[in-house]
Amino acid sequence: MSVFAVEWCGIEEDNWRSGPTLSPEKLKGKVVLVCRWDANHEQSIESLPHVEALWKEFRNRPFAVIGSYRTDDTRKKIIKIVLNNELTYSIYLNARLVDEPSTSDMPFYYLVSPYGEVIHQGSGFSEPEMGELKSAVSNALAVVSAPGSLCGDVKVTHFKKEAAKLVRGKNAEAAIARLKSFSSKKGPKAEEARAILDSVEHTRNAIKDEIRSNMKLRPGLALVRLETLVNTWPSEKEHCSKILNKLAESSDVEAAANLRRALIPEDGKKQKGGKNAAANAAMPFLRSKFPGVAREIAELLVASDHIACENVPDININFEIPIIIIGDGKFIEKTKNALSLIEKGSPDIYEMVTNYISVIRCGKTSGMEASRPLPTFRVGTTADSNLHWYASTIVHDANHSKLYNDHLNKFGGPVPSNIWTGREAENSCLSVQEEFLKAIHASNNKIEHVRKGRNVDYFSSKVKRTW
Repeated sequence: MSVFAVEWCGIEEDNWRSGPTLSPEKLKGKVVLVCRWDANHEQSIESLPHVEALWKEFRNRPFAVIGSYRTDDTRKKIIKIVLNNELTYSIYLNARLVDEPSTSDMPFYYLVSPYGEVIHQGSGFSEPEMGELKSAVSNALAVVSAPGSLCGDVKVTHFKKEAAKLVRGKNAEAAIARLKSFSSKKGPKAEEARAILDSVEHTRNAIKDEIRSNMKLRPGLALVRLETLVNTWPSEKEHCSKILNKLAESSDVEAAANLRRALIPEDGKKQKGGKNAAANAAMPFLRSKFPGVAREIAELLVASDHIACENVPDININFEIPIIIIGDGKFIEKTKNALSLIEKGSPDIYEMVTNYISVIRCGKTSGMEASRPLPTFRVGTTADSNLHWYASTIVHDANHSKLYNDHLNKFGGPVPSNIWTGREAENSCLSVQEEFLKAIHASNNKIEHVRKGRNVDYFSSKVKRTW
């Protein structure tokens, strides 16, 4: 079964009610817990806090929860249940795996591996049953969570040393050879070896499929996947050289390679000529995408060398929506979900956000760099907060940028600091933030927290900023 062919239904915009928005694409490579419940069923309502506790424990891992209610109750009723139980995981109407287990129990739940296999199911929420579910989730994530692991959802017991070497982008052939030496034998150890080898082969074929499918439409991505294939399976080098000859015909490939070198220097060594040389190498590619501000983006990207995640072959920059996002895969996914929430919750506020923020990037602390040619929201630990709050901080800082840039466009520069910072400007941003939180039916605690913020002058007090 292909990891790219897990079939879901009901995960659509019209069925979304609360929490992070999902799609089959977003669920790829994740362990997914589907909890089926009924808004008119007492035991279903009692089960919700148990599911929330499990979600909070594992939400920073490649894990998703779908709270799928089966009756088409009014949105108002569902939102009331969500607020009363302070639920933060995804709530959808009748979202499920196409090949869902058949049962008359309510509520019931089942755990889905990244390959679409149901690996655990149940209907009870007693302490022992929740302990079993928690253990099943933990075991499923044990290997999946390893960056670029080739072991898939195989529970590794006997070959942990070999599994540690089975990582995308690193030579895996010695570990594969050792596993093969056990695979022809009998017993649990041999069965595990065969299961791991099957997962490794599945991943190799999936990478080859990606290369083939992106040869024409996204040759730069095909090149990155090709690099992963050769580094992981050096014996593929001769085969890959033929593909490389075909890719070389595309002008995008050299540009993409230059951009990659600019962002992720090989072995962490400084490139000859320094960062400016790296930025210049990426300029043709950047000019084609961002005429007029290519230099600004080049400098921004080269400065963001923290985006290179160990064992992850992709350049973690999202160019596909109105705002450029720079960070690791987890940060990009969280930010895309936050922007999606803003768009659904208030299209007018979303338009303001996309007009006044051009880049959202990781940082040690949070702040709005409104004076940049590409206004940039730098995000610190705020990105670790729940989705509602993170989305509201994007709205908040977009308004700071709006205050700055509206004044700049009308009167020219320099822009006085009190126009876009200070208590009056902060209160304006808090008002927009409160309006957005109300629009998405955020908890009263969050709304009240924003209201109280109007009485604190962060810019003149000695409050220590940690966000």
